[in-house]
Formats: sequence, structure tokens, C-alpha cells
Amino acid sequence: MWSGKRVLKKNKKNLTKKRILFISVLSGLAGLILVVTGLIVMRHEPAFISPLPFLKFRTEASDQSKAITKMLEEKGIHPQQVVSAGGSIYKIELSDQSTVYINGAKDLPEQISSLQRIASRLTMEGKKFLRLDLRYAKPVIVLK
Repeated sequence: MWSGKRVLKKNKKNLTKKRILFISVLSGLAGLILVVTGLIVMRHEPAFISPLPFLKFRTEASDQSKAITKMLEEKGIHPQQVVSAGGSIYKIELSDQSTVYINGAKDLPEQISSLQRIASRLTMEGKKFLRLDLRYAKPVIVLK
């Protein structure tokens, strides 16, 4: 009579342990799936640039992008396109499918000189960059 109650208590304990283990494994897998999905989605650059900043700065941006294009060509860098990415940020697309971000509010000739130095140094090392961000104090380089 007593042994039957003990078995039931043990079974209940085992069942609760199994349920807790199952729920924790299931929630861990769900969390892993969410993290992997987030990494895949965040890895890609947005397919478009918001048109809202263009409305306010369209004429200023086009004049500034022409000036940036001229400075780049003087340094021997031939961009495919120079686009305002909002405010004073400019996105420069180069012919080898690489992208450069610069800040129009900072010293443009200095940033373009940095771009030229970095590109030539990477070329000497046999490396190519996918994205170069010169908006910060230290450039951020993403290699191919």
C-alpha cells in the first residue's frame, strides 16, 4: 500500500522534470531560430534608401555630390554613383561593387585622401573591400 504512493510521487517528479527539460529545450531552439533569422535579416544592407531626406536637401545634395564626384576623379577614383544617404551622409558606389560612406559635414578632401590611401594599400596587399565607412574617427572596413 505504501509502495504504490511512493511510485506515484516518483512518477510525478519524473514527469515534471521531463516537462521542464522539454520546455527548456523547446524554448532554447526557438531562441536559436530567432537569433539566426535576425542575423540573416540584419546582414543584408537595406534594398532602398529612404526618399524623405532627399525632399529637403535635394538641391544642396546634388551640388555637394557633384563636388564629391569631382574631388574623387581628381584623385583617380572613378565612382559609379554618389548619393545622399540622409543629412550630410553620402554613399559612394565604386565600379568594383564596393561602397564608401563619408560625412559631408567633415573635411571632404581629408576623407577622400583617406579613401585613396586605404584603397591603394589594400590593392597592394591583394585585398578588396566591400564597404568602407569614413564617417568615424577610425575607418571601418568590411573586406570581401
